[in-house]
Amino acid sequence: MSDTAPRTPYLGRYTLILIGGIVALMVMNAVLLGVLGVPIPAGAATIIPPMIAALVAGQTWGKERGVVPENGPAWRFAIVAALIFAVVQIPLTMIGLASMGAAGQASLGFVAGLIAVTTVIVVLSNRWFVVVGAKGAVKQR
Repeated sequence: MSDTAPRTPYLGRYTLILIGGIVALMVMNAVLLGVLGVPIPAGAATIIPPMIAALVAGQTWGKERGVVPENGPAWRFAIVAALIFAVVQIPLTMIGLASMGAAGQASLGFVAGLIAVTTVIVVLSNRWFVVVGAKGAVKQR
């Protein structure tokens, strides 16, 4: 590993997969609502994109570096990636709340708490899946 290697690698890949996953689930949700009248559960739509993004980032980590991330780098990745998740979720949530009018404004505090709790869950999920992805890639080498 060179001296110019980033402290927290693969965040760009994580971000692209996260955004792509969110958009894909929004489209799937619209299709399911239109065709079957059934939405994708909100919890699943929230946690699946960061899980997949962290898994792919971990697989890339394992393939390119040949090692599983150590504890410190894995936690650093998980925390920074969760902050990216929050930065993506906040504007989407604000758009959703704005579309609700006065009811959306009244629930702003509750929704802020949900985003905070979800971000903590995403930290833990990112930590788990980046290591699982890297382990799988290292075993395949």
